Amino acid sequence: MLSERTSVGLDVHARSVVGCAIDDQAGEIRTLRLLPKTSQIVDWIKALPGPVAVSSEAGPTRLRPGQSVERRREPVRGGGPVQA
Repeated sequence: MLSERTSVGLDVHARSVVGCAIDDQAGEIRTLRLLPKTSQIVDWIKALPGPVAVSSEAGPTRLRPGQSVERRREPVRGGGPVQA
């Protein structure tokens, strides 16, 4: 049983980030394409119904938005990159 309401996956590239969020309680899927700016990604994650679990694809960009959310003390589980 998951303890998070929303699960987020991030596909991080040098020029764009695609996020997909699945709200388990509402049965909704949300997707969004963003610039690879941590503040925009964090704002999107913070607007989702929590608690939130975040994972991101590992890549050469050094952008780790899930870890940035954790540093801001938001209720997020995960945050590290997932090795493909």
